[in-house]
Amino acid sequence: MKRLLVTLVVLPSYFLFAQNAKIKIDIERSIGEIDPKIYGVFMEPIQFSGRRLGLPDTTSFNTLYGNLYDPKSPLANEDGFRKDYIDAMKELKVTNMRWPGGNFLMGYNWQDGIGPKEQRPARINLAWGGIDNNHVGTDEWMKLNKAMGSENIVCVNLGLATIMDAAYWVEYCNYKRGTYYSDLRAKNGHKEPYNVKIWDLGNEVDGMPWELGHKNAEDYIEIAREAAKAMKAVDNSIKLVACGSSWYSPGNWDEWNRKVITGLGDRVDYISVHSYWENSPDYYTYMGSSARIFEDRINLTAGEIKAISTTKNFKNTIGISVDEYGAFGRSFLNVLPVAQSLNSFIRHADVVKMANFTTMTSLLSSEPNNNKGTFKTPLFYTFKLFSNNCLGASIDTYVNAILSIRRNIKAFLIWM
Repeated sequence: MKRLLVTLVVLPSYFLFAQNAKIKIDIERSIGEIDPKIYGVFMEPIQFSGRRLGLPDTTSFNTLYGNLYDPKSPLANEDGFRKDYIDAMKELKVTNMRWPGGNFLMGYNWQDGIGPKEQRPARINLAWGGIDNNHVGTDEWMKLNKAMGSENIVCVNLGLATIMDAAYWVEYCNYKRGTYYSDLRAKNGHKEPYNVKIWDLGNEVDGMPWELGHKNAEDYIEIAREAAKAMKAVDNSIKLVACGSSWYSPGNWDEWNRKVITGLGDRVDYISVHSYWENSPDYYTYMGSSARIFEDRINLTAGEIKAISTTKNFKNTIGISVDEYGAFGRSFLNVLPVAQSLNSFIRHADVVKMANFTTMTSLLSSEPNNNKGTFKTPLFYTFKLFSNNCLGASIDTYVNAILSIRRNIKAFLIWM
């Protein structure tokens, strides 16, 4: 005869609950004024193959040529730029555009892009592949920004170019008259100087695996200090952006920023941060972990600025320029990281003073080889929500949520 055994199994489970959550807002606790320059964009001629776009290999796409700049398009203005893009940037109230790169910049000679277009040399795009006919150069970028009502942020080549190339570029853009490059600008149809106020000292110079003309921190500091000296000798009113870390190798990426701020802090007005949301199949990793990484990069850089500025007794103020940010991939989920990024800039209004979304043309969408124009995406409206509404003072907020643990007892019988 079998004996009946009854076993009672008790399984406690625990849950976290937030009770009486409160968000406190004190209008007298202002973080700082939100700088309108955080609503900027970034552009460079990036060449994509079909495979990279998830399309047939025969498809080729450039973010600038045949897209934003397309003189043959019925949508183009008299300068060859698409009016649908220009009108969209006006609607977004974009305040500035950083150009011409980007990785493209570090193999770019700005003098290839001035003068009659039929006389400009075609060059290999060393960063992205394909051929660049140089039909969009300094004067064309200036016309585009004028049409958009935005400010020019020019990035000089401290990769494969020289210090004098940078100084001559400032001369071409900003010197009034009577010198070789200022008179050359007048000869090219632009008598009055452009008066570009903000200049980047290179792009992602620490990016050894991918960047043309990569340098270690010590070499970068030396060339950037001398470039700053030469550029300011041409126009002492310009503001300069030091190249912050972009190669986030584990454990030591912040060392680059410490060295650069220490060595260049008295010469510059900003240090750059580049940060992109990386793809992840897990929603919480994509939204939570990536947001924490983004926030940490700003917090660590801000802390380094404060500490070094104090110990070195810098007289100038250094802000953060997040002059490249965005999300990789092609899905509606990419809208949320952009909103989180903009929220982060506002939370750090005391130190984040400029930002540039990558890329300007990504704020709209269109079908390949379609001349019907672009359409406004959720990304466009997300950017607009911030750029048209979030200005003035950033106010400190405090979230107070009391967490309690509730134990739930489950019991069941096992018959044996």
